[in-house]
Amino acid sequence: MLYKELLQLIENLNINQADNLLFEKIETHDIKYLEIAIDFYDRLNQYF
Repeated sequence: MLYKELLQLIENLNINQADNLLFEKIETHDIKYLEIAIDFYDRLNQYF
């Protein structure tokens, strides 16, 4: 699952890889991907 993979990459400080993965997998017509992207960048803001 994309969400779990992104969380693991963030925890391992593979931020660039996580960002690239998000943009590779995102589907613009599905609101769930928007929610995942918002959570991803919110988590980055909390860590850094």
